[in-house]
Amino acid sequence: MGRGTSAARVSYYLSKDRGFPLFDPSVYMRHICGNGMCINPDHLIPGTKDEN
Repeated sequence: MGRGTSAARVSYYLSKDRGFPLFDPSVYMRHICGNGMCINPDHLIPGTKDEN
């Protein structure tokens, strides 16, 4: 059974970019605020594993 989609990914998808690859595990959600539990779409940017 696969893992669910994080609230941060869904928040970004709904608020910022409907073209965001919601279920692509190679795209990470980066929290520019430094709080890994944050779901504020203004604090989220997509990135790679290396950027994260």
